[in-house]
Amino acid sequence: MRVIVAAGLSELADHLFSEWTATAAQRDPLRPECLVVPSRTTEAWLRHRYVLDQQGPARVRANWQVFFLNVFVNDWLHRMEPGAAREREPGVHPCSRDGFAWRIYRLLGNLGADALFDPLRDYLGENAPGWRRFGLATTIASMFDDYQVYRPEMLLAWQAEPLPASAPITAESWQRALWRMLADEGRESYLEAFRTMHDKLPRCSIGAEWDRVTVFGVAALPPVYLEFLRLLPVPVSLYCIDPMAGVRGPRDSARARAPRLQGHVAKARYSGNPLLAALGGCHASLVDEARSRLADAPVVLETERDSEPDTLLSCLRQDLRSSHTIRDGERFVCTRDDDSLRLHICHSPMREVQ
Repeated sequence: MRVIVAAGLSELADHLFSEWTATAAQRDPLRPECLVVPSRTTEAWLRHRYVLDQQGPARVRANWQVFFLNVFVNDWLHRMEPGAAREREPGVHPCSRDGFAWRIYRLLGNLGADALFDPLRDYLGENAPGWRRFGLATTIASMFDDYQVYRPEMLLAWQAEPLPASAPITAESWQRALWRMLADEGRESYLEAFRTMHDKLPRCSIGAEWDRVTVFGVAALPPVYLEFLRLLPVPVSLYCIDPMAGVRGPRDSARARAPRLQGHVAKARYSGNPLLAALGGCHASLVDEARSRLADAPVVLETERDSEPDTLLSCLRQDLRSSHTIRDGERFVCTRDDDSLRLHICHSPMREVQ
């Protein structure tokens, strides 16, 4: 697996398209291209960029097979099993969010007298209506579903041994006990698939469908997903966004020696543009995880430099790309018709994106 990092989608897309063009003559034109994206918006933008935002002769890109990242991972965790059906039914998987919700709903109705579950009984109250119990079950199901991806080591430790009798009762106590009850039911789980993928995934049949896999436009990945991509038996190209690409300084030795806990890494020291630091801080984990797992360092693409800024937005972009911090006395004078940067009040983050 190789990792390509850039500060923006445009640089990543141009690099991807140039590679596709350079290798087109050596590939079977009827062989589909496997493209994995984090969202439908990224897919639409990439198609638009390829067909419309171009210079030179017109281009047509056919035979793309596009998958959402989590669907692609879950599909091949399923298909790596010997004799597994080609198609899976995610809605009926016992460890999907819906499957978890109904299983936990049943367990919440029969918690017994164990003091570990007192916080749950206190929340539900006596003779709790079904809708209240199901609401709690869906919340816990969502939490366990996230744990499978982001904290698998913790769940494996919970399964390995029960809570010691002398341990104080905390929020983790009932979570551990409830997870062990689910695990004791013996159903298949994504956690078990992640645990066994080191042996099974390199032998899967993905090479019969595609000769390479491209993962485009990701800003963050759970460590277990990164390991999944590394184990695939076909070449994988991971195109990552990092607003601080080319700006981050070398890691100091103390930080390099610091132990990591479940994929989390210490923040890089950076004293430049504070907005750039805020935007780029959450991306450092993916880049550092990639460095730790791969023999070759990620490829960092250069960012195109803007000409002299003539709008407020172009000034902001130039400051971010050059890691410039406005000093006392510096000021950009806007014209009256400059509408390049506008503020909208929205009732939710999703609405902001829409």
